[in-house]
Amino acid sequence: MRARVSKWGNSLAIRLPKAAVESLRVQEGETVEVTIEGDAFIIRSASPRYRLEDLVAGITPDNQPETIEFPPVGEELL
Repeated sequence: MRARVSKWGNSLAIRLPKAAVESLRVQEGETVEVTIEGDAFIIRSASPRYRLEDLVAGITPDNQPETIEFPPVGEELL
């Protein structure tokens, strides 16, 4: 994938190709993490990505919400 470096005010800018935006799952105005490793310029999404398995694994008796019971009002008992 290639991108062109352009002038933007006193800075230089790179437009992200649509495929890169979709892969990173970033949106306009969102912050990204930029690092340089050797001669590579690496852009990563700065938004945390949560997996359900990790969130469930973090549940403990101390941080578990209170259970509230509601009487059935429809066909929940089927």
